[in-house]
Amino acid sequence: PFCWRFTNESDFEIWKKHAIDKFLKIRINENKVLRDYAGTNLIELFSVSLETFFEQPDFFESNEPNLYLSITKLLKQDPRNKLNPIEK
Repeated sequence: PFCWRFTNESDFEIWKKHAIDKFLKIRINENKVLRDYAGTNLIELFSVSLETFFEQPDFFESNEPNLYLSITKLLKQDPRNKLNPIEK
């Protein structure tokens, strides 16, 4: 897939596992972090997750640490680190 050109395949698979878990929670109304639209499909979950990741990183990490950390690995950055969000 397209995303593997820019990310590590195992990082993507880890994110996907956590994303599916979150997707299922959203579908049964067990969600307080992401907008409900994230329950449309995994692509929308990714989009809504990115919005929350950048706009409310502390809230996201404290409520969904596994999903949050999987996104930091996938994107190789952590917006909670204001001085240097890019991870190497």
